[in-house]
Amino acid sequence: MKQNGENDEELTEAARRDRLRAIEAEHKGLLEGTLGRATVFNAELIGRQRDLEEEADEIRAQLGEPPQGSGRSGGGTLFGWVALVGAVVAILAGSLLLTPR
Repeated sequence: MKQNGENDEELTEAARRDRLRAIEAEHKGLLEGTLGRATVFNAELIGRQRDLEEEADEIRAQLGEPPQGSGRSGGGTLFGWVALVGAVVAILAGSLLLTPR
């Protein structure tokens, strides 16, 4: 027979799993609802998606599961821009080297 403390822990785990499912459903709805629309500059939408990912990862950590969020940060965005600029510079340099003189 289970003791009261164990039963409370199971209820808490069940509540966490319910909340995790609700977060995942809301996140999926946001992604499906904005598919094909310009969401790149919608800071409110991007912020809400990040908040949902962070909250879901916190709940997963409490449940002992690995995080599934993108884990992107401002540094990741900066790296993306640097990589893009580097690629453009490399293409321009390559085209200048291959141009007959």
